[in-house]
Amino acid sequence: RKCCAPHHKLQLHLYRPGKYFSSKEVLLIDRPFKGPGCCCACCECCLSEMTMYAADDDGNIDMDESHKLGIVKQPCGGGGFAPHLEIMDRDGETKVADVTGPCCCVGGFCCDSTFKVTSPSGDEMGEIVNKKPTDDDGWARELISDADRYSISFPKTLEPKHKALMLTSLFLLDYMIFEGGGNINLDVINCKCSVKCCDIFCCGCLCPCNCTCDCSGDSSES
Repeated sequence: RKCCAPHHKLQLHLYRPGKYFSSKEVLLIDRPFKGPGCCCACCECCLSEMTMYAADDDGNIDMDESHKLGIVKQPCGGGGFAPHLEIMDRDGETKVADVTGPCCCVGGFCCDSTFKVTSPSGDEMGEIVNKKPTDDDGWARELISDADRYSISFPKTLEPKHKALMLTSLFLLDYMIFEGGGNINLDVINCKCSVKCCDIFCCGCLCPCNCTCDCSGDSSES
């Protein structure tokens, strides 16, 4: 985790709150290690994915086919110039929905990043939004940490397992794109700072777009 974050292997456990602080695990999300964001999404080792598992009637949950709800995965090429995820059924072959982000520029702190969720036939099913800061606390949090705010929307009539898979898509997008640390880098000793405006997305690769301020007065560097 120290060396490979945020691309390391991880598991997320979701619990249903109960009385007197008791709780029951209802969902498990598993993400295997994949190549970093500088790796082009052209081979299996670089294609990010998450698998969701659900507990049975007895409250047991295992990472096997009987408990699998579905898979969210990155297609080959990553979507070109727009981030793209595929939500697949438990068999891994039947597509449930597509998640498509903004073209080229994602992240940053000046505007929302909206990811549209559509059915295989093209009908809109909902959206996932990485929210821009709206107050001083939000600006400070965005600049110095990797904390983010999201909103997710879907029809009330959507199947519960598809809602859960959309939530899995949100988690995967966060780790793929928005978990890269704060947007400001200060070098107090050399009187320099840089601010990341956004990330340029291309075929699964993320290239930061930075604005740099040099107050050192040193013009010897080329």
